[in-house]
Amino acid sequence: MTPELKAAVAFLMELPKPFACGLRHARRFAPKLLTAMAFLGWEEPDEYLAMELVAKSADGLADPPAAIGVRIEDLRPRHIVVRDRAKPAPQTPPQAPCPTHPGLEAAGCPQCAAADAMDRQRRELDAAKGIDDESARKALEAMLANRGPQSRAARGREHAARQGAQAREEASKRDAYLRELEALSG
Repeated sequence: MTPELKAAVAFLMELPKPFACGLRHARRFAPKLLTAMAFLGWEEPDEYLAMELVAKSADGLADPPAAIGVRIEDLRPRHIVVRDRAKPAPQTPPQAPCPTHPGLEAAGCPQCAAADAMDRQRRELDAAKGIDDESARKALEAMLANRGPQSRAARGREHAARQGAQAREEASKRDAYLRELEALSG
């Protein structure tokens, strides 16, 4: 047995469970692995190769080590695997973080902008139907005071009403914060 073949057998036997091959599977798949590695630019077995071979779940497999043979046939070139598994560059923290989304800048926060747009649409719909915040709150209080056993749909509506009230409250806090920020910078 050549040193390369021994290294490939050892590599297959050291894969993480449940994919670790026994001697029988390792000896069977090692030549196939060496052929694929040479063709696809893998100079030696490494952590990227191991991650590529065990990336898919073993759920539903009766014999996970036996699946390694198929996964060897589906290997991708090394440079593509390395590129796809590269870690993103670390981000610098925002100088003026958004109070609701601290990982983003307060000015131009896309999540807040989306929430504001949704809140604007909700207010337009409420205005068209003659609903204001106070009447919605009173209706919710009356409903909660008179509620008995609730259906799943009723609980869903109640949950949506609570979420809407919370979103309105957060939007007003965000607006106040942005006004303060503008006053300080202006």
